[in-house]
Amino acid sequence: VAADVAHAKPEVAWAWKPPHGGRVDQVRIAGRTVFVAAMAAPLADAPGWEHATIYALDADTGRVAASRALPDPAPVAAMLTA
Repeated sequence: VAADVAHAKPEVAWAWKPPHGGRVDQVRIAGRTVFVAAMAAPLADAPGWEHATIYALDADTGRVAASRALPDPAPVAAMLTA
């Protein structure tokens, strides 16, 4: 399908931030769901380790449909596959 990028007018439909004040690490889209791996603020007593929470957001509204905090902190970014 041909697209005219010069004339495209994308709009931001919604914005989202992790409620725990951390940072978004990864984003994946599957169907009408946006999966986000968000890392919580670093642990003061364990530098370099972070807790990840996976969020499932409704692609139309940006509302959280589900979330799951991973049980253990990780030294690297959480891996998310959809």
